Order: sequence, then structure tokens, then C-alpha cells
Amino acid sequence: MQKTWSFWERQYYPQHWDFIVVGGGFCGVSLAYHFQKQNPRARVLILERDILAEGASSKNAGFACYGTVGEYQSDLKLMGAEAALNLIEQRIKGLEFLKLLVGEAQMSWQQLGGRELYFPDQKEEWEVAQAHLGDLNKTFNKLIQGSLFQLDKENIVQGLLGSIYSPLEAQLDPVKALVQLRKLALESGVRILNSVEVKGLYSHSGDWRLESNQGIWQAAQVVFATNSFGVPAYDLDLIPARNQVLVTQPFVHGLKPGNYHAREGYIYFRTIGNRLLIGGARHLALEAETTSQMGLTSTIQDYLRQFLTKDLAMGDQWKIESQWSGIIATGSSKEPLMQALEPGLWYCGRFGGMGVALSTQFAADALKSLEGN
Repeated sequence: MQKTWSFWERQYYPQHWDFIVVGGGFCGVSLAYHFQKQNPRARVLILERDILAEGASSKNAGFACYGTVGEYQSDLKLMGAEAALNLIEQRIKGLEFLKLLVGEAQMSWQQLGGRELYFPDQKEEWEVAQAHLGDLNKTFNKLIQGSLFQLDKENIVQGLLGSIYSPLEAQLDPVKALVQLRKLALESGVRILNSVEVKGLYSHSGDWRLESNQGIWQAAQVVFATNSFGVPAYDLDLIPARNQVLVTQPFVHGLKPGNYHAREGYIYFRTIGNRLLIGGARHLALEAETTSQMGLTSTIQDYLRQFLTKDLAMGDQWKIESQWSGIIATGSSKEPLMQALEPGLWYCGRFGGMGVALSTQFAADALKSLEGN
């Protein structure tokens, strides 16, 4: 049955807007909020297809991190030293921007530090990682106080070659952060509609018309902040990547509170009080996990269970409380993407699994691309 709108609804949610953002995650809400602040008389609307956000913003693991030495080693081969270092700097600054924007208490921010673990089969990687520490710390010593990375003196897991400690890493509650961002946007004058799925768009009399399951919406300027889900009918440099996650029931896990990384960041786990969260492992099935479809697979879930049971020596003392998946966006480059598609139409996203650190500041800065358009 086709949706009908009352006179009163149309007064509050007219069809025509000055600025529409498709996607209500961190990036989309930040875009709308900062546009509204810069243009207080503009009519700004967010269209989100799910209840809160669908993709990564409400489904991520709650890491506030800037990358590991192992990831840096991988990025060196992919993009070169300058770009790899610049990406770490963007993440550090982006996390500070997020803290100022949302507030630490409003998203349960805890700076508990993070550790990157190296296992016995990673002797070469471990040697290279240690060799990189001095240069990395020297690069960022003007940006932060103290060392970004340190050799870890704690014996976290038996049998490791070693680990690297990142004292500035933190944890947060991503849903609390997103709810607070939405609150800021609403208070600034932005309107938000959920359960609106945009299925098509076309140019009409100098504006863009969006066809959705809830009718047609129109605006002079439209930004798709849809990360891996792209823009209908446009071929973008996007590769969707599914990440699967599980959380245990409470048990005595014995790990120090904080974040943990392994295998160039493909495996990540963290404490949530006396629970453990673990996710990733998509490198074991890259083709199958290159998808924008939510879901769980036995290949990944079995590996995550085995990692807890054997690699972390947790045995069979734990049970699963929750499992889910989220979709991140990668591409030929790991750098975020703000791309003009047509006059008045843009895409903003592609955060490579680091949307918590990158998205809010990148969105605010990306608005400069809209000036004069």
C-alpha cells in the first residue's frame, strides 16, 4: 500500500528541501549538522533506511583507534609512507574532533589503551614492527604527548613473540555516540526520517528528485553518505567488506581492560567489562566477505571461537551472548572519498573500517567541496 501523507505531516516534512543527506550514520549526521550550522536558514533533511543506521555506524566494535604498527607495515606496501602516515594523522585528529563534538561522557569514552599481538609464526613481522617504532613515534611526537607506540612489557598472552602497546587507544559505545550526534543535529534544526529507502534519483528542473519507499523527496543539493552502499546507478570506487562480530556472556577472562589487535588488524578483540568482543577474520574468506549483505558464516564464526578458545587460551569457559555483522567500505585507496557526481550531487564515505576515527571530521571538512555549488 502506497504511503500517504497528511497535511500536518507535509507541513513538517515537505517534499522540497535545500539539502538532503542520504544515510544517517556518523558521516551523514555530521554532514547535515555542520551544513545546518553554516546555513541556519536552510532546510536540511536526513533520510535513513533503517531504524537508527544500517551499515557500520551502529554495528561497529566500538574501537577508537588510529591503526597499528602491523597495519602501517601493510599500508606502506599499498600506498607508500607519506599516505600511510597521513592516514594515521587523520585518524588521531578525527578522534579528537569526535570527542569535542559528542563529548566523552555521552559516548562512554574510556582511554584504556590497545595492544597489538604477534604470534610465533610472525617472526619477520615482529622484527620489522620493532624496527618501525622509533620512526613512527618521532613522526607524531609534535602531534601527541608521549609515545604513540611502545614495546609492551606486560605478558598478556602466553607464548607470544611480543606485543606493542598503544596508550592513546580508547573504547566507546557507538550507538550512544550516534544518538548524541542525532540529538545535536535535531537541536540545530535538521529533520531526520527513518525507514526511508532511496531506490532511485534523477535530475528535475535544476534539483535532484529521490524516489523512495515513502514517496518522492527533492533538493537542490544531495549527498549520499552511504559508505559501501554507494549511489543508485553510479559506479564508484567502492568495495564492500563484511565484518562479523561476537560478544561473550560475562566470565572471568583475565585480560587487562582495553583493545587488542592481531594479524595486521584483521583480528580485533576488546573487553566490555567482564565480557569479550571479538571480530574480523575476513581475510580467511575475502571473496565471500566482499559483500554488502549482512549475515553470519560458519567459516568466520568458527575461527573467532577457535581464536578465543585456543589462541587466547580461554578454553570452554565462555558462551556467546550476541552475534552480528556490519559492512565497511574499502576501495583501490584506503583514503576517505568525497566525490562530485553531477552538479548538486555528491558521495561521501569509504572509511576503510575506521569510520569512528575519520567520518565526523571528514564530513565537516568535505562541506568545503559544496561551497559555491
